[in-house]
Amino acid sequence: MKAMSKKAFVVLLPFFVLSCGNPVEKPPVSADSQKKVSSVDSIPPDDPNEDDGYEFLDNLTCEDLNDWGTLQNILKEDPEYSSLSFSESSEHFTIQRDFLGNGKTQTLVFIEAYGASSSGGCSNYISLFSCDSMARLILSDISGSFTESDIRDLDNDGVPEIISTCSILHMGECHDRYEIFNFKNGKRNFLYQSDAYSYIGCGFDDNVSWLKKGDSIGEDIHDSLVDPDGDHVWEIRSIRSKKIYAGGKLDKDIISNEIKQTDTFLIPLKEIH
Repeated sequence: MKAMSKKAFVVLLPFFVLSCGNPVEKPPVSADSQKKVSSVDSIPPDDPNEDDGYEFLDNLTCEDLNDWGTLQNILKEDPEYSSLSFSESSEHFTIQRDFLGNGKTQTLVFIEAYGASSSGGCSNYISLFSCDSMARLILSDISGSFTESDIRDLDNDGVPEIISTCSILHMGECHDRYEIFNFKNGKRNFLYQSDAYSYIGCGFDDNVSWLKKGDSIGEDIHDSLVDPDGDHVWEIRSIRSKKIYAGGKLDKDIISNEIKQTDTFLIPLKEIH
């Protein structure tokens, strides 16, 4: 995600496992790096002499964001994400909420899209616009999949969070990702991320050649939202099963022999980057 001087642009099918082990612990949650953009309130006025690659947005209105043809052009012309692929039948929608927490309404655009380097649905295109008189681009990014029902205020602060999931197959690894984020103060803030993975059955038959007993071959994760206190401040109940190699050459034998170490964690939602 890239800061814009003039305007700024913006899917874990969870494995289901049985709970056992220690009931309440809080593991560290790793977070992928992200680039921040300035708060929408600090974006300077448009400079008519400035060429930043986003001139195609100059006369865009918020009403235009309801047109599928316009949304396609936005993605095609975005210099950061124009390499993403999509089709006429790609899922797409716009949603209006106070995503920034500034008492105003912004428009979020979602377009189902795909990247070139992997097989999966973790490269959907999202962009956020302010809507005063004209549509003004705040940020753009890529994301897992979500629907309108996945946009909810999870920490009771009046700003909606987005729950996204996706699955991806890349370089002999399978990944199922679950993320919760918001756009408070005009930037993308992650409150939770998890990444279930497997090295077995993911396209590289020779993965087993380097395995020795005791090696990790994946982790199943089942995340669910819970409100234990009934105060509308949600937490993550995460059931995690580490999979340990215990012998076998074929996928079915490796899976049959694997050892699972399962724990359950209760994790509060908080900004991680």
